Amino acid sequence: MKIAWIHYLRILAAFGVVLIHASENTIFCRSDVPGIVWEIANVCKASAVWTVPVFVMISGYLLLQPSWESALDFYRNRLKKLLIPFFAAVVFFSLITFIREISSRGASSGISFAIDSSTFSAAMKAVLWNFVTGRPFYHLWYLYMILGLFMLTPLLRKIVERLSRRSLGILCGCLLVVTIAVISYLSLVKNINCSVAIENAPFPVWFLPYLGYFFCGYFFRQWTFRISNWILIAIFVVSVAATAGLCSYFSAKGQTALGMFFYSFTGITVVPMALSIFLWFKNISFNEYSILDTLGNLTFGIYLIHPAFQWAAYVVGIFHRAKGSPFWIPASAVIVFAVSAAIVYILIHLTSERELEDMPMEERITMPPDERTSLF
Repeated sequence: MKIAWIHYLRILAAFGVVLIHASENTIFCRSDVPGIVWEIANVCKASAVWTVPVFVMISGYLLLQPSWESALDFYRNRLKKLLIPFFAAVVFFSLITFIREISSRGASSGISFAIDSSTFSAAMKAVLWNFVTGRPFYHLWYLYMILGLFMLTPLLRKIVERLSRRSLGILCGCLLVVTIAVISYLSLVKNINCSVAIENAPFPVWFLPYLGYFFCGYFFRQWTFRISNWILIAIFVVSVAATAGLCSYFSAKGQTALGMFFYSFTGITVVPMALSIFLWFKNISFNEYSILDTLGNLTFGIYLIHPAFQWAAYVVGIFHRAKGSPFWIPASAVIVFAVSAAIVYILIHLTSERELEDMPMEERITMPPDERTSLF
């Protein structure tokens, strides 16, 4: 059965991911764009960095519910459903990476398909290295990370099953506080770029900073105390403003790495942002709209394929021609989101297993095995 607020939160989070990726080229090209355009990109990204934490909390909300399943049953019933899109996305984006590597070695601009043995070898090495290090394409790190949480879920279920609600809340708070403290100390005191440090770590440990969010998702499932929506909205707005303001301030002073710290998914301003919007949506009683129901079923596919369209726009030069426009970032995010949704919708309706096409991925992988026959 669909959980309406999760369904609609997922839509907004999927758009937020597209918006983050639409803004990043401008964020990292501050000297090449007008100041107002950079600030718009900054606000766009700051207002959307809650998306990854919220996706993790949604997974915890749905997956950590104690169940009759053994660990073996859990893996057998779900692993195939997760690995199929995982490897499909890896193959597709590895091909894009291969083309990009060939292009960068074969021509000064545009795409070149002139391949000699050394160019082919270098491109294949880049593709294989990206695969084994968890970065077949820039957005697929999330699948590697969430796979780690997925593999631990049977054990984590046993933990939450034995904890009282109060103890679980304390565990969530401790995990989030420790994560914020460690990230802040390394970034602000030791001047270590934690994003780079995490990228350089083996991908099987990437899930560790997100354990607090994962547990929080399930904790909020047990949550009975209702916080005023106005308080939650205020926390969200203040967190977004703090993120954008601090990033702008330090970047303007030439401390770009320090400014980027405030975009961290486990940063001191992002944690309250993510928690507040999650609880805000949980408080809302949504009416059901058929178009949003349909769109909500497409979000996982949108997440997987949207970078292909953003890459294509960059290759053909649309980004370079439009990057000076203050409307380019939100407009491009809307266009890419809409095109991705249309493509995913068509792909779904070309599959033979139509009886489950109205159910999103996160709910499907928590269903009993006799009700779950396909991923999308």
